[in-house]
Amino acid sequence: MIVVERATEEDLLPLFEIDRAAGHPERAAELEEAVKTRRAYIARDQDTHLGFAVIKRDFFGYPFIALLVVHPDYRRRGVASALVAYIEKTCPADRLFTSTNLSNQPAQALFERLGFSRSGIIENLDDDDPELIYVKRLKRD
Repeated sequence: MIVVERATEEDLLPLFEIDRAAGHPERAAELEEAVKTRRAYIARDQDTHLGFAVIKRDFFGYPFIALLVVHPDYRRRGVASALVAYIEKTCPADRLFTSTNLSNQPAQALFERLGFSRSGIIENLDDDDPELIYVKRLKRD
């Protein structure tokens, strides 16, 4: 069973290992800061760390899923969906934003399956690979 919770300093090494396994070894300082400022979330199954997400709260005043990373060995098993569902449930705003590159077809399919809609495009962040912005309007009671 996948459990998602806010990452703590004890989760830093597993976060680094997941990021390294996914091919992103250079983000250690960013992950440390996200944990310290309580913007990082970890998904685990008992003692196995499966993936993580990092939220930024400064996207035109709205929360933004800045990183959504699943260890390559655990992809396509609901880890990313569980992370996003937890973030949605705890999101204080009526909208949640995220993005992915045009070349990242799996992420686009995930966001669309989870009810996100394309909201725009940003050119020139990565050469020849525009960034697609997604939004999900959240129902609030």
